[in-house]
Amino acid sequence: MSKKGIRALVYVSLVSVAIWGATGYLVMEAVRAL
Repeated sequence: MSKKGIRALVYVSLVSVAIWGATGYLVMEAVRAL
């Protein structure tokens, strides 16, 4: 793989982790609000 491909892969994985983290946080806040 090229460096650009690896960089894109790392970027996508970081973004997906951030999205999952934010989603999990929002779910926990919603559960706590109940």
